[in-house]
Amino acid sequence: MAGFNLAQANGTLGVPPELISGSMMAIGYSGDSSLLDPKLKERENSPRTRRPVNEFAMRGRWY
Repeated sequence: MAGFNLAQANGTLGVPPELISGSMMAIGYSGDSSLLDPKLKERENSPRTRRPVNEFAMRGRWY
């Protein structure tokens, strides 16, 4: 995700000053796939594998 405020994000998340956040991502919940056009609906409903969230994200502030 581009266009985030690095100083504000690092302050809010408690990231140590020697580290630089290189990117952000939006995480949310799936919507109603019946509202998608057929090509996107097929992709949305196809089987997929995902990495466990704890491999790439944490909750709260920097430890």
